[in-house]
Parts: sequence; structure tokens; C-alpha cells
Amino acid sequence: MTYTKEMPRINAAKLLMNDNYDQILYDQLLKLFCTKSDSWWYEKEWRSIHCEVGTLFTYNAQALKSVYLGPDMDKQSMEIICLILLGQNPEVDFWQGHRSEEKFEVYFEKFNYISHIEGKNRGLIT
Repeated sequence: MTYTKEMPRINAAKLLMNDNYDQILYDQLLKLFCTKSDSWWYEKEWRSIHCEVGTLFTYNAQALKSVYLGPDMDKQSMEIICLILLGQNPEVDFWQGHRSEEKFEVYFEKFNYISHIEGKNRGLIT
């Protein structure tokens, strides 16, 4: 990620008046997808972008240590993400984002994910 004060912009004239349209479009779109406000610098976020349709992107599951879920993430998406990731690496940590009531900040709390079925098996859900 690139963290900056200025928002990236697409130069439409440069796109339309250039023979290398595909490469310029790719470069400008990549810049859009990989730029955030410098107020998020502490995240040290990584993004991975696929350029070939139908290819499989893999990583060593043990390399994933933590996942930070934003304050607006819906419960169904959270459930799916947690189920998939725990199936690959049971040691991954999950953090849920919450908006501060006093500041323009998001703070994160670690949580232990337990699937609905596992909760029933443990007697936590009736």
C-alpha cells in the first residue's frame, strides 16, 4: 500500500490518446486500488491483486497470523471468512474493529471464533 495525503486520479485524456492504453489503465487502476489516506499508515496493509483470470493464488497458510475485520463487516461475511481461515490455519487470530465514541478512530479487540455447530456441541447454543 501507498499512504498519502493526496487521492490518486485517473488521467482520462492520457488513457484515450495513447497507444499503450491497456498498460496505462492497469497502472492507474493499480494506483487507485493500492493507495490509502496516510491516516491509515499504522495498518501496514498488504494487498494482492490477480491479473490472470482462472489462476489460483496461494500462500503458506501458516504465514497468516492475524485478520482484522472492520466495524461495518456483516456477520454472515465474518462467519464465512472465519470458517475458511480456521480450516486452513487454526492458529490465526481474529480482531474485530469498533468505532471510538470519543475520537475519529477504529480500535480492535481480539476475539475467539467458534462456529455455530461447535457452539451447539459445547452446549453454548441451544
